[in-house]
Amino acid sequence: MAEEFIPFDPAEALDSKEVIELFLESALASGDANYIAIAHNIAARAETIHNLAEKTERLPAALHKTKPAM
Repeated sequence: MAEEFIPFDPAEALDSKEVIELFLESALASGDANYIAIAHNIAARAETIHNLAEKTERLPAALHKTKPAM
């Protein structure tokens, strides 16, 4: 039987400015330029998700359900 994987977006776990800062500090401490770039992308998404959630008074997970189909 094949394993079922559940999608995970690390940006959703970064739920405050303090957590985002710690995440970026950890990435910078790694010294890995690729990881730092990925971490910056994740942090930017996290800020966008949570700012939008505050403005629309929705939970971040609910925003994913309202994405337009492409």
